Amino acid sequence: MKMRDSNTIGGRISDRRLRMGMTQAELAQRVGVSRPAITSWEVGTAYPSRKHTPRLVEALGVSALFIECGDEGTSTSSIPQLERPFERAIAAIRDTRWTAQEAIALKALIDVSTAV
Repeated sequence: MKMRDSNTIGGRISDRRLRMGMTQAELAQRVGVSRPAITSWEVGTAYPSRKHTPRLVEALGVSALFIECGDEGTSTSSIPQLERPFERAIAAIRDTRWTAQEAIALKALIDVSTAV
């Protein structure tokens, strides 16, 4: 099983998909896109849109923060129920041009707001 560079969005998508034993076609079906779209995401010629991110993170069992930044400590199974709507909000407002630092700052803001 060949893993891609997990320091990139495409690498994290590919690594997670392969670890789950899923083909590109299977992931594409779960996300509602074509297999070539998955290939483009994985090789870095395109990025998942805000429309597809919620279904992508659900299919891979990770958070939008993981896709964006590689934060492995945050998977959808480890997020308390209260935070799950915030994870969906992150996915809904995510702009593919955001930097990893901006995504981390948004997550920190959400963490602070849920702690109050």
